Amino acid sequence: MAGKFWKIKQPSSHGERPGEKYGLDSASGRGQYLRDRPISLPGKGRAGESVRVGGAGRRADERIGAGISMRAKEKPTGRSESSREKPMPLLRLFAYGTLKRGCRNHHAFCRGFVEIREASVRGRLYQGPGYPILEVPKEDILAQGTTHPLADAATQARLSDPVRSKLQRFPESATGDAWGAVYGELLTFDDPPTRLPPIDRLEGFRPAGRSLYRRVLVRATVDGARQLAWVYTVENLGIGRRRIESGRWPE
Repeated sequence: MAGKFWKIKQPSSHGERPGEKYGLDSASGRGQYLRDRPISLPGKGRAGESVRVGGAGRRADERIGAGISMRAKEKPTGRSESSREKPMPLLRLFAYGTLKRGCRNHHAFCRGFVEIREASVRGRLYQGPGYPILEVPKEDILAQGTTHPLADAATQARLSDPVRSKLQRFPESATGDAWGAVYGELLTFDDPPTRLPPIDRLEGFRPAGRSLYRRVLVRATVDGARQLAWVYTVENLGIGRRRIESGRWPE
């Protein structure tokens, strides 16, 4: 209100209402109760600033007396950036057997995927008792799986950029005669702590004990590009296994 300012005054006869202050309008000389009205106090606070009394600003007079300017608090509009939960790292898993679409374990264990794409890895595929067995070259193993899904997802993310920059597309002949392409599907999960442990149990993966399989990080080929993926590979192949020359299961 132009040409007016309000001074906080303790009335002697009017009495003070709870949560309100009695003020004097310097222009009219009339006393009024103040509630959430801007007050300008010369020589207090910073120049040109006002405070409010009543409601959220009941103790404004005390703060201004200490040389502090104040405004009514604003309601928060949402959580601060620091308090928002960070998204989990993605985890990629290469499936070449019963976890693939249309196979017996896909629906029960892989329903939570956010993406699925055709892919391949370098290795040898053998026929097992109702499921395939994968063997990969030792030199292709970049990391060993653990019992901590988030740590494994972080390892995959940490190694992805350096590997991708160094290992681009390579010719199929680079696999050599001993190793070939094994075909399957690359599944991406955005909640590793929920999705990975049941699959580890299905595959008999126990890092702290004797395991049927071990889960290792290797390079997968997707549409000619390279991505890192976890894959279950046999610990001990044994003897007498028939190799699946096509690299595809079921044949």
